[in-house]
Amino acid sequence: MDFLRLLFFFTLFLSSFVLSSSQDAPENLSKTSPLSFYLSQSPYLGVADTKQKQYEDARQKGIFRCFSNSQKIPFSRVNDDYCDCDDGSDEPATSACARGTFLCANNGAKSKLIPSTFVGDGKCDCCDGTDEVSRGFVRLKEDGTEEFEAVCPDTCGEVGRKERDEAKHLKFVRLEAKSKKEEWEDVDSDCWSDWKSKTERVKTEFQKKADTFMKNQQRGVYSKAELERVYADLQHQQKEANILLQLKKKDFGTKCQYYHLLSSCSSKPKAPVTSSCFNITVHEKKMKGGSGNPFYSFFEFSFCPFRSVRQKIIAADGEDFTLEESGKKKLRDKTEKWVTLGYFSKIVDKSNSLAMIFENGEPCWGGPPRVVTVKFECGTEEKLLVAEEDGMCIYNLVFSSPLACN
Repeated sequence: MDFLRLLFFFTLFLSSFVLSSSQDAPENLSKTSPLSFYLSQSPYLGVADTKQKQYEDARQKGIFRCFSNSQKIPFSRVNDDYCDCDDGSDEPATSACARGTFLCANNGAKSKLIPSTFVGDGKCDCCDGTDEVSRGFVRLKEDGTEEFEAVCPDTCGEVGRKERDEAKHLKFVRLEAKSKKEEWEDVDSDCWSDWKSKTERVKTEFQKKADTFMKNQQRGVYSKAELERVYADLQHQQKEANILLQLKKKDFGTKCQYYHLLSSCSSKPKAPVTSSCFNITVHEKKMKGGSGNPFYSFFEFSFCPFRSVRQKIIAADGEDFTLEESGKKKLRDKTEKWVTLGYFSKIVDKSNSLAMIFENGEPCWGGPPRVVTVKFECGTEEKLLVAEEDGMCIYNLVFSSPLACN
């Protein structure tokens, strides 16, 4: 082990010598290493407040215990740029341990935890620049004292102001959204009785669609391709109707706050008994995990509360556009076939999260039925923000709504 450590430090010395010779360094440099000098002034560099006492006690005793397995090493080997502990706890200020973490204190802004591998990589990840201390310089002043010179400017003042402005805006958004949510609760306070009075219309509306389909089929209105598409869509609508008829009082929330997602709460007596749908178009390569397809596609996701979530390809090959009269590019609708990702199952309403679960979608190729989780995020406007595939047959959507503002 001693031989390996000696070899490691010799290699480190050579690499640092080559790097230092190629950098434009200030004049009057001290022989003190930048990290050693900085640690002498700020011994808890990269260490969380809750862990600082452990390092201080270890420094006084001269022995450091690794956090994960209590392995003992001399304290002099802490921050020596060699990883002794499996959890990286002996190197909080260096990049020596791949599993370690570094805390950006960021005074004046939010603190941030980054992987140790980001330390000393030439990129300023912390707004206070402390992740690049090892790339700084120690300069000798005229009076003989030493002074540290950073390579990363401290921008935490500006970053902190932006964070505070964003926090104020978010607070305003939450207050406005909460007010809207309370209005919905007041209007729909007797939602269950209202819904029960409309369920018969759900059956009537679907029966009309089924009768229309049968008449058109008998008249030979549909081509073979149209017949398959219309029949598949009718089956889908039948499943949605059955789900609406099986809704329970608890599905609308303790204060009927979710009832407005059904347009049936409209005062218009002949308004469709259904829910509005919210759509989003997603670039295949920008979805989680990207895509290895050389000819990428665009997907349209459609979220219909209390009914279903569906998806279809609306353009492919990256250049499949049509030009509108205004000159703007518009994605060409390449196929009308929707794939059902899931049908409404339940609402999960916990103290800090709200989600709508959809299950029993069409099976993936050689896989299980698709499932979808629609996570609600606080916002004044109701719209889909994110749609992504989070594993085989598993989809996550993020929906902005005042309903998530508590």
